[in-house]
Amino acid sequence: MVQGRSRARSARVTLKDVADRAGVSLSTASYVMNDVAGQSIPAPTRERVRRAADDLHYIPSAAARTLARGRSDTILVLLPDEPITFSLARFIDTFGEVVARAGYEVIFREHASGTSLAQVACALAPLAVTSPGPVAAADRAALKAAGVALVGAPEDGVLAVHDLQASIGYLQATHLLDRGHERIVYAGSNDPRLSVLQRGRCAGVERACRERSAAPASLEVIALDVDSATEAVARWVSAQPRLSGVCTFDDDHALAVLAGMRAHHLAAPADLAVIGVNNLASGRFSDPPLTSVDQSDDVNARELANAVISVVRASTGDSPGGYQPLATTSRAFLVQRSST
Repeated sequence: MVQGRSRARSARVTLKDVADRAGVSLSTASYVMNDVAGQSIPAPTRERVRRAADDLHYIPSAAARTLARGRSDTILVLLPDEPITFSLARFIDTFGEVVARAGYEVIFREHASGTSLAQVACALAPLAVTSPGPVAAADRAALKAAGVALVGAPEDGVLAVHDLQASIGYLQATHLLDRGHERIVYAGSNDPRLSVLQRGRCAGVERACRERSAAPASLEVIALDVDSATEAVARWVSAQPRLSGVCTFDDDHALAVLAGMRAHHLAAPADLAVIGVNNLASGRFSDPPLTSVDQSDDVNARELANAVISVVRASTGDSPGGYQPLATTSRAFLVQRSST
């Protein structure tokens, strides 16, 4: 008998309980709790239903709500098939925070080629889909067929990513060239999942060298360990003519290079000038403090989130449509410290 009472007390409160408490039909309670448009339900009745839900601590079923409304309260973010770098992590944090404040749920999902985006969209019934990276033409068509808005991903997504990354490499290289380092090397990542980003950044370094009539930059791939960086540094300082500037894929690789330099009793920037990407907090405390390129990931994420929210609210009738076009140029900026 005690067990039976315990089960009764722990039973989930249902929409029928809310309807009974408010003295309305189940369909009326459903219309109110799901904000179904086009229903002429008096304001006092709506208030009574909501008060009953509060009194009973009713938690709506997300699945039932989606079924009733034909859509969820979810925004789907497709993540590129790459490791969760600091830059991507900062994007995820900021985007999620902005969307949550607006009252929506967000699902971040890595989307590799070969998976059916149409099936994902049908299963989740998102209000909208967006991505910080490119979205393939076939996936764009699948979303359109499913009636799901795709926000923020340009038609030429791969080209856009390449151009944005190239601007980062260009900023790195021009900084070194302007400081008199006419022979530079690009220290890249050995992770193949970062190849798209890396190709773009290398292209920017190459363009800077061409424009300044400098020697073409060398490209070396290093692992994120001291031994790999130490061996690379030895090659760079023994090269003839000697290399004097290093652009790295990111701050982690820059810190590895600085560690490799210490193993040879070399100092930056006197022996090698080093510049990274991402402006990690750890770079401020390295020896010497690391010069870096900040990609403004938080600003970009906030802008994309607000654009998605604007489109969603317009589609659900919550606000007028329209949003400012997203920036198509890089907001990256140089953070100069002592390593260059």
